[in-house]
Amino acid sequence: IQDITDRNQPVIEADKWKMFVRGLVKKSKLVRMPDIMALEAVETYRTLSCIGDPIGGVQIGNAHWKGVRLRDVLALAEPRDEATRVVFLCADSYQTAIPLKDALHEDAVLAYEMNGKPLTREHGFPIRLLNPGKYGQKCPKWIISMELVEKEFLGYWETRGWSNVASVKTATRIHYPISTSSLPPGEYSISGSAFDGGEHGGIKGVQVSLDGGKSWKDAEIWASDNPLTWSLWRFDWTATESATALTVLARAIGKDGTIQTDQPADPSPAGAEGYHTIEVTVGEDA
Repeated sequence: IQDITDRNQPVIEADKWKMFVRGLVKKSKLVRMPDIMALEAVETYRTLSCIGDPIGGVQIGNAHWKGVRLRDVLALAEPRDEATRVVFLCADSYQTAIPLKDALHEDAVLAYEMNGKPLTREHGFPIRLLNPGKYGQKCPKWIISMELVEKEFLGYWETRGWSNVASVKTATRIHYPISTSSLPPGEYSISGSAFDGGEHGGIKGVQVSLDGGKSWKDAEIWASDNPLTWSLWRFDWTATESATALTVLARAIGKDGTIQTDQPADPSPAGAEGYHTIEVTVGEDA
């Protein structure tokens, strides 16, 4: 999710970790883990996805997180009126920034636990940001400094041409069957996930096409926690011998009625778009 860090994961000891909150604040603050643990804890399910993931990619995951609201940490330093952005510096030298209004959102969380355990080194121990509706590029790990500034700031990926907004694009993935599968006639469930980062209020429905997009049928959403998590879906299907070759597509519909676009777009610079497409062959010899 924060690609450069995956090759250079820092080793941090929780009792020695410290984070500076400085810049356009009324009082600079040095925050340590006891300060974090003294704040009100929040728990939430969230899905994180990578802006560089292609359609149908696997750099996405859902987890149960525990942490504190970012706005409660910023309040310790009392941001000044002229501050407009928060710049994050991480222990691996990664940098990015988000608007202060986003940092003050109640769903912006500094997480210290994942699935009931302290964050692993891979996932940003001891502190990482969960920035609602944004790709992993804007959810930095191993944070050691937050600086409030007045002007625009471009971080590691932004200076390399990637979006400085990094809002999640609606994506629907077909997890089963895999592309080029050969299946004997029978009963199957086509299944997968859909995620919009809450940009359209979450996922209202998923549709599946077995004829390359000529017609669509409603799938069943069988698991969904909140608009900031993925929705898991399935479509029960009878594969007949007459259906020799099929082009299977899936698309999502947001709660605001927005239908996922069929126009393909590369991941760079703002996230991939288009339908995930798989080819399936059905026959007695499969």
